[in-house]
Amino acid sequence: MLSKNRSDYITPDVRYFKALIIKDYKTPPIGGIKKEFTMNEKLKRIEICNNLIKEISKRERRFFYSQSKDRTAYFKMNGKRLSYIDEYTGKDVNVYKPDSYNFNGGGTCWQLMKEMKDFILTGNKRKKSGLYYIEDMKNQKGNVCYYGWGYSETAAKEIREIAYKIGYLIRPEG
Repeated sequence: MLSKNRSDYITPDVRYFKALIIKDYKTPPIGGIKKEFTMNEKLKRIEICNNLIKEISKRERRFFYSQSKDRTAYFKMNGKRLSYIDEYTGKDVNVYKPDSYNFNGGGTCWQLMKEMKDFILTGNKRKKSGLYYIEDMKNQKGNVCYYGWGYSETAAKEIREIAYKIGYLIRPEG
């Protein structure tokens, strides 16, 4: 009678190498060098991102804000796990998965939320960000226009200045 255990058909050498591969596998770091951060450092970066989300939600199109629920999206820590709470559903969005289940903000906000997640986890300040697309969208003639997110020029500049001031973005040289 044949055994139902698949490992019976694998030679001992293969099992040994499988164990080595699994044991020695290390996940590559996000955005370069892996750094260990204290919880306080992550909480400070969560506060930075939540302040930026609040500022975006106060202006013009009010991304990250649900008028019907009177609620703004935000990041928080659930133990050691980072969570993003959606403004409309009020549910936890899994920021570690590539899909946008329970997320209601659209593709541009999804990308910005993922950038904020990387900032919170790695501490790497952004040189370029989804915030640049507020201002740097080009129309068909190649001229810079300010309706990439539907924000005016002044609101776009205000949001970017706040991002520089609170430490989310690095001001470009020149």
